[in-house]
Amino acid sequence: MKKIFTLLLTFLGMTYANAQCNHTFRMADSYGDGWNGSSVDVTVNGTAVLTAQEPVSGDPAEDVSFSASTGDAIALANWATGSWTGEVSWEILDGAGAVIASGVHGDVAGGAGNCPS
Repeated sequence: MKKIFTLLLTFLGMTYANAQCNHTFRMADSYGDGWNGSSVDVTVNGTAVLTAQEPVSGDPAEDVSFSASTGDAIALANWATGSWTGEVSWEILDGAGAVIASGVHGDVAGGAGNCPS
């Protein structure tokens, strides 16, 4: 159906594109002193869109925004290991602020992007 819709819009001289919106990668540290050298790449459809590094020392959590469309595959890759990795956790929030994935240091599973209508 999507392909037919795209072809129809193209025929009518319109361009169809998936709308992107801001998603959030939230980094947290249970001790509150940052990720102590850990970092990870956030990927959208297999392409790194940002490298998340430790939150500012003293902050228990820090948010970083990135763009994704509804249905995009969001995952983590290329973890760099710092010290005290047992304190490291994260969440991925969609465009509406709902948690679509969460985990700890070394996890790579993510979720599907979602932009509110």
